[in-house]
Amino acid sequence: MTVSTVYTYSKPAVRWRRQREMAVELPLALFRSPAPSGPSRGYVLVVDDCVSIADILGRMLIEMGYEVAQATSGRDALDLAWLTRPGLILLDTSLPDVNSQVVYTTLRQKARTRPIPIILMSVFDEATERRAGFQAAEADFMMKPILYEALRRRVEMRMMP
Repeated sequence: MTVSTVYTYSKPAVRWRRQREMAVELPLALFRSPAPSGPSRGYVLVVDDCVSIADILGRMLIEMGYEVAQATSGRDALDLAWLTRPGLILLDTSLPDVNSQVVYTTLRQKARTRPIPIILMSVFDEATERRAGFQAAEADFMMKPILYEALRRRVEMRMMP
């Protein structure tokens, strides 16, 4: 049984800055530590406006040995991806503040975040999301609810070293 601490992260008003590095000190509570039984397998950013879903995904990833950070808005997702360069981003397709298509496109346009694999999570199927605008060939989709084994396989397949 894995014991982990759940942290809540509420970010100050630090926003996406164009063409310059942001020197921002991140709070230690931002990251969730993996199980103490072994080394971290990488860092995953979970972006979902529903905190309970983000927590469930975070706990599953921690159990798999990954470090996890969470964002509940598109702006926070852009900031955290820029600042921390995770090995993988799990991005919900319906965010409250910034359209997830804008978040996806912005991440793909910036040289610093372009190589990060992104898995889109949706309650709709892939065909519906592709019609809705996620036309990129590299877009990877997972339907909610997300099962542990399906998440494990997909993360292991897509995780950036």
